[in-house]
Amino acid sequence: MGTNCASDLANVYLHIYEKDNINQLINNNHQLSIQYLGTIFRYQDDLIIFSNNPINDQSIKDIYPQEMVINNTNISTTEVTYLDLSITIKDNKYIYKSYDKRNDFNFNIINYPNLHGNIPIIPAYGVFISQLIRYSNINMDINDFKEDIKKIVEKFIQQGYNKNILILKYRHFCKQYIHKWAHFGVDIINKDITEDIF
Repeated sequence: MGTNCASDLANVYLHIYEKDNINQLINNNHQLSIQYLGTIFRYQDDLIIFSNNPINDQSIKDIYPQEMVINNTNISTTEVTYLDLSITIKDNKYIYKSYDKRNDFNFNIINYPNLHGNIPIIPAYGVFISQLIRYSNINMDINDFKEDIKKIVEKFIQQGYNKNILILKYRHFCKQYIHKWAHFGVDIINKDITEDIF
């Protein structure tokens, strides 16, 4: 953990177990199990399964070593949290929005640059732009996008950021990254939305 190669090592390590399991299933002609594995996706050590078949529970136990503890993050049969997303199935469609597990903790999390310290100011405001890009990528609905921005703006102002500069950075984001937020179907630079956020 914490090294540059940690994610690559995790991928290689877990890939070996997956490869061995697939070879074993092929050798034993377990076609149905192989089919169900097509609904399992992994990002480093996080798995998501797009199926409700009971065979998957056993498949996971067969694949990975005991050291890899598998926690179920399903909230219900139609809602799950995965990485930075809350994914829900509604009317046979996937609905997604941002999810930050740090919000579930009953204590304050220290994150993002704090301008009360001795850090360069320009890169710190760049963090705001990067979060706007992330929020536009991981939110399907404009209202969820706006709520995320309101929260981060409040936190940034508490950490010494200038509200007027944040508004300028937001406008820059709106003009520079239209391809990121166009899926919302509304002009996010309009006065009503900007005033609602800030």
